[in-house]
Amino acid sequence: GTSSGVHENQAVVNGQGLVGKVTSAGSRSAIVTLATDHTTQIGATVSESGVKGVVSVEAGHPTDLVLSSISGKDVVRPGQIVVTSGTVSNVGKFPSPYPRDIPIGRVTRVDEPGSDNQQVHIAPFTNARRLDLVEVLTKGDEVGR
Repeated sequence: GTSSGVHENQAVVNGQGLVGKVTSAGSRSAIVTLATDHTTQIGATVSESGVKGVVSVEAGHPTDLVLSSISGKDVVRPGQIVVTSGTVSNVGKFPSPYPRDIPIGRVTRVDEPGSDNQQVHIAPFTNARRLDLVEVLTKGDEVGR
């Protein structure tokens, strides 16, 4: 909790990659919203190509993440790795709670490739049903670097 330096909007990881972010913190405990939660949106980058987009959960399929908000010119292929982009928004300069380059998952397929409606499906590296030990990234000055 907050007595250990944990605060809202800090990223949570484990040995496989991104788990989620802290959404509530008390003095001795914290609540984490998982990356596979339907309310989560994560700025992301495809490592091999630099394609940037937003990762969210496929409706009704919490283990299927989708990278969207990419153009038809962007080429993404199955097997590529998606990581957090650690971006800062242009409006209001809100930093992402996720530092750059935290592994999110691997591309499994691309729907409607080459169109502006293409959706990139991602299998998350972290299995939210088998979490044992997680780490909260408490140092906030690394975001966006």
